Amino acid sequence: GWGWGCTHGARWSKEGNPRLLTIVLDHLSIARAHATAAHIGMARLRRLEGLDEEAEKHKAEALRRIQETGYFRRLVEAEVL
Repeated sequence: GWGWGCTHGARWSKEGNPRLLTIVLDHLSIARAHATAAHIGMARLRRLEGLDEEAEKHKAEALRRIQETGYFRRLVEAEVL
C-alpha cells in the first residue's frame, strides 16, 4: 500500500492504521496539555507584572481548555490565579 513513514514506525494506508491514529491523538493530547500550561504560566506572569486584565484572559483560556480536554489536575492551580 501507499503511505508515509513516521518516527514511530507506523504507516498509513487507504484502510487506515489504528496505531498511527492513536499516536496522533496522543500527540494532540500532549500539545493541548502544554497549551493549557502555557496559559497558566502567562496568567501568573501577567499577574506579577500588574497586568490583571491580561492575566484574566489567560486564566479564562486555561480554564476553558481544562474543561474542554479534561486536564483537571491543573484546575485548582488555574482557579487561584
